[in-house]
Parts: sequence; C-alpha cells; structure tokens
Amino acid sequence: SIASVSDNDFRLLTQRDASFLVSQVGVESMTDSPSLCCKLDWALQVLNMVELVPRQAQESVAQLPFRVRPGLLADCELCADVLQREVRLARDRIIVVPGQISSTVGGEDGLKVMEQRETAWLSRVGRPFCYSGKLMEPADGGFGEEGSVVQVAADALHRRLGEKYDSV
Repeated sequence: SIASVSDNDFRLLTQRDASFLVSQVGVESMTDSPSLCCKLDWALQVLNMVELVPRQAQESVAQLPFRVRPGLLADCELCADVLQREVRLARDRIIVVPGQISSTVGGEDGLKVMEQRETAWLSRVGRPFCYSGKLMEPADGGFGEEGSVVQVAADALHRRLGEKYDSV
C-alpha cells in the first residue's frame, strides 16, 4: 500500500515517473508548443524537480510573457467563493488562430470562439489588456477595497517577488 512507501522511495518513484513524462514529451514538441512546455515546467515545479525540466522547455518558457509559480500564494486565503463575490467574471468571444498564440487586438484571420473560462481585468492605473482580439477594459474600483482578496494577493506578490503589480 502507499502508506508503507517511505518518503525516499516515494521521491524516487516520483522522479522516475517525472523522467518518463519528460521522455514522452519529446524535443520537437517542446520547440513547437509553449503551452506544453509551460505545463511540463509547472508539473515539475509542483513535484520540486525543476532540475528535470529540459533546456528546450526552459528556453520556451522563458519567452512567455508570464511565469507559473506553483504554491506562491498557498498561505493566502484565496477562496474561490470570495473571489467570485468580489470580481465580476465574464465569458466573451475571442479570436484564435490554430497553432498560434495571439496577443493583440485584431487577428481577423482567426476563428471566433467563446472563451473556455470566465475572465476579468483589474487595474489600479486604468490600463486595458488586449489578447486574442479582445480588449479588456479594467473593472471599476481597481483591485477593490482594502482587504479584498485581489488586494491581499497583490500585496503578497509584492512582498515575495519584490515587484508591484498594477494590473491583474
């Protein structure tokens, strides 16, 4: 049973599984799919095995305009119910171009589809955000009142990363 497996044995088992996962992805996939590289990087971060992230995946992830940091806000009380009460989320039509990551308004050559998830854009400085043919104007009120879940998360990010976020 899993209860009889020592921590060291479990780490070795997990490392073997992670190595197998990396071998199955393939170098070609890493150069063609930033999304796949990001998922692989995230999974190995969660497993605390970043040393297994292949160089090609690291290079691909480094080019993305965001970073995935598993557990960075684990000790913050980021409750989905509270977030849904505080932030008005919406699902809109976006433009996607198969095989491409589009980040600008326009892209008339793509397909118009409904977003897979609800989104919102909040900004302390009133800055809009554009992606996949969608221009998101910031919601009224910036990050919300002092003590709001978004405000707490932004302040925690500032303390941990040393970078102040003006929009999320």
